[in-house]
Amino acid sequence: STAFVLNYGGAVSASSYDSDASAIVAVALNDVVVYNSGDLSAYSYNGDAIGIVGATTDGNVSIYNIGGDIVAESVNSSAYGIYARSVNGDVEVISTGAMNISGYDLAAGIYAITDVGNVSVYNSGEMTVSNGYVGAGIAAISQGGDVEVLNAGNITVDAYVYAVGIVAAANYGDAYVANSGDFNITAVGPAIGIQADAEFDADVFNLGDISVYSEQS
Repeated sequence: STAFVLNYGGAVSASSYDSDASAIVAVALNDVVVYNSGDLSAYSYNGDAIGIVGATTDGNVSIYNIGGDIVAESVNSSAYGIYARSVNGDVEVISTGAMNISGYDLAAGIYAITDVGNVSVYNSGEMTVSNGYVGAGIAAISQGGDVEVLNAGNITVDAYVYAVGIVAAANYGDAYVANSGDFNITAVGPAIGIQADAEFDADVFNLGDISVYSEQS
């Protein structure tokens, strides 16, 4: 089965007290494609809050958020602007909208992960991520392929345990990050502007101004 979701400019909101709340959800066994240009909001008190979810086991995930602003807030759990997950395929995320993400356990603007394939993320929207024990602007992770992150948006992350603007992790591949956005990253624990981890090559090109502050340093 495949899933295709098109939201052409309509505002979507979701809220829940004890369960997860997601504005757009696309889940399939095979390919998943989401196109959104509307403003999204998600709120949950005890569950996860997510703007867009795209998930599959055996296909590729492609999420295109073109101009849609995303607000996601979870009081006692995690919050994501875009959550893209594939087990056996590639993951692609393109986002140009602004994000304001607040979570308790984990807060991330874009979280893109696959076990086998490649991950590519392009972002030009401004991100504000706060209140999580762990906070990340963009997290792109592949267990068995390459990871590429291209960012032109300004990113602010304020977290307690660990804060990072961009993390690109290729556990059995190459990691590439190119950034031209300005970062403001703060945490009580470790605070990192750009982190690239790879089994093979890890390359970072930066043209932005990055400010990092950790209370432990």
